[in-house]
Amino acid sequence: MQRQRPDNRASARGEISPGARRWAAADGRRHRPHPARPAIASHTRWHRAFDDEGELTVERYKNKWLEARGERGLSDVKTDRGRLLHLSPEFLATPLAKVRPRHVRDAIRTLKAKCGPEADQMAPRSVRHIYGTLHTMFADAVADELIDTNPCVLKRGELPKKIDKDPTWRSGAVFTKNEVEALISDERIPLERRMVYALLFLAGLRFGEASALRWRSYQSHLRPLGRLLIAVSYNTKKRIEKSVKTEQTREVPAHPTLAKMLATWRLAGFRALMGRAPTDDDLVNPSSTGRNRNSNHSLRCFHEDLERIGIRARRQHDLRRTFISLARSDGARKDVLEWVTHGPRGNIVDLYTRRCRGSSSARRSASFGSTFAPVR
Repeated sequence: MQRQRPDNRASARGEISPGARRWAAADGRRHRPHPARPAIASHTRWHRAFDDEGELTVERYKNKWLEARGERGLSDVKTDRGRLLHLSPEFLATPLAKVRPRHVRDAIRTLKAKCGPEADQMAPRSVRHIYGTLHTMFADAVADELIDTNPCVLKRGELPKKIDKDPTWRSGAVFTKNEVEALISDERIPLERRMVYALLFLAGLRFGEASALRWRSYQSHLRPLGRLLIAVSYNTKKRIEKSVKTEQTREVPAHPTLAKMLATWRLAGFRALMGRAPTDDDLVNPSSTGRNRNSNHSLRCFHEDLERIGIRARRQHDLRRTFISLARSDGARKDVLEWVTHGPRGNIVDLYTRRCRGSSSARRSASFGSTFAPVR
């Protein structure tokens, strides 16, 4: 049978659905058309979720989007929800498919107008974070085939600069060496809490990483420095151990003072806390019940300890910030320090590369401030 060009006149007259094609044979007979291909978007779970609920607005998509992120186990859902609360009711009531770049621009301009140093005002950095979350949400809407393009497209200068609400706070968010020495050696602070502070400062760990650290991850026999293998982190809210924030396992050289403290803690401190010697599967510094330490409780204890020894209150995370700052000031290379605190970047060369334990830069990154007072 000889086929000719498709006859689309019937489709133009509305006699068949778009996508169905009729072929005219040489003898003039009509043959059965191919079934119309349904639009992919109409069969996504998002469309099924909203088909019976009316028009899909930004507000309704936002709620479903946050719910889906929670189901996927993403740890920043609470943060995302808090950021999107700043969007105006008018913007949230806009149908998702009708949002244009001008709508996003106006929403950001409204938020910028609320920036300032007062307690009821926003930080410019917060506006950028809100925009970043909004951009991610609309990018997911594109992936869900609910909209064709991402409306988060702004001209240069529309976003505020990356500055804090109080531009002076970061300069005071670093502890001095004398303050760190007091935090890890002052006997007015319980030994188990001094161990927490030592892991945060002398190894640059995040609190969740210190809370999930087990003895099997500490290789004390290596020379010239021992090594901590950081692969998991404890999530206080969900009460589970998960991968680290960057999802990159990293190796952290053990500061000489930290190595001494860990040795003393393993021989006597752990036994005093738990009533037995530790095993390789035990947490390095568990709570009194043998479980992972809670970040909220530890923060309260941290502020109590600071007040007890006469040090100005700061965030617990500032111990990690201090580790990075003092290491840089003492000559540690930035690229090596990044490996220690964040892990390899993830490109193929980094994944096939390991830092030599004996390199002078690695030793310098781990041994800055080696004059800290030994454990008493």
